[in-house]
Amino acid sequence: MNSNRRIAVVAHRHDLFQLVLVTILQAELGFSEVAVAISTEDVVTHLADADDTILALLDLRMLGFGEAGRLLMLRECFPNARLVAVGPMQRANVLEALAAGVHGYISPEMNIQDLSRALSTVLDGQIFVPVIVTDLPHTFGPPPSGAAPVSPVPNPPRRFSGPGRAEIDLTQRQRDVLRLVIQGQSNRQIAATLGLRESTVKAHLANVFRLLGVRNRSGAAGLGMRMLGMEGGLP
Repeated sequence: MNSNRRIAVVAHRHDLFQLVLVTILQAELGFSEVAVAISTEDVVTHLADADDTILALLDLRMLGFGEAGRLLMLRECFPNARLVAVGPMQRANVLEALAAGVHGYISPEMNIQDLSRALSTVLDGQIFVPVIVTDLPHTFGPPPSGAAPVSPVPNPPRRFSGPGRAEIDLTQRQRDVLRLVIQGQSNRQIAATLGLRESTVKAHLANVFRLLGVRNRSGAAGLGMRMLGMEGGLP
């Protein structure tokens, strides 16, 4: 990855605020490229195809980004990217997004200066939380204007194990992908079976390889079968 090349992806349904975010990222925060997405799958494609994409801004009201499962999927598939939810400044929305593992929450109600500070906080490795929820039970550091940085709240995936085997953290979707790998399906076949795009399958599979400590499909299939003591796949 080119350390001097930083890419972000912005998904927002309103063109004007989308332009505001793109301008802040390029003019204030030094991003060399900002891609515009129109769906969850579009965001996944950008994140999967460009290793330099380190930030994703997601409109919670746009095509299902508000669903916690989709936010969790993005967080799990792309652990090196910072995810920021964009939505109304309502406490319930902020709490739900943070519970799904986002690294920050911003709103069109914020001014440009505060938006820039919020995104800078996220890029510095902290969690940006609006003051509307700063009574959360976390220890806060010195807040920038309108927010407090906090430590990430872990969202542990489900685990599976077999007799005498160490537990391995895999989400249900990763289990589905691994089961089909064990059955010998290609990425294209897995995508068709699970109703996903091929780039999404590749992202899940890359995470499965990392979690299992293997480098290829055969290693993942063999270890998966041995861990579960099964011949045909995962339950």
